[in-house]
Amino acid sequence: LTKDESSIVRSCALGALGHLKAIEAKEIFLEALLDSNIEVKKSALQAIIDLKIQLSKEKINEILKEKDSEIEKMISLIKK
Repeated sequence: LTKDESSIVRSCALGALGHLKAIEAKEIFLEALLDSNIEVKKSALQAIIDLKIQLSKEKINEILKEKDSEIEKMISLIKK
């Protein structure tokens, strides 16, 4: 479902994986950060934060290019 054509389905699937603490889905979360839909990116980022998955500085800088205040707040949680 993380590859579904509907961004709502992708976002919900990522949220569910995060809620289920599916650490084995790490690569799926990281890949979803490249999704064209910002809500999908936010769902992936929330799962990454909740599961304490490490992100490289390069990946963080790439995400921050969105210029979205909510994403910036989420990234600040990772940097702590």
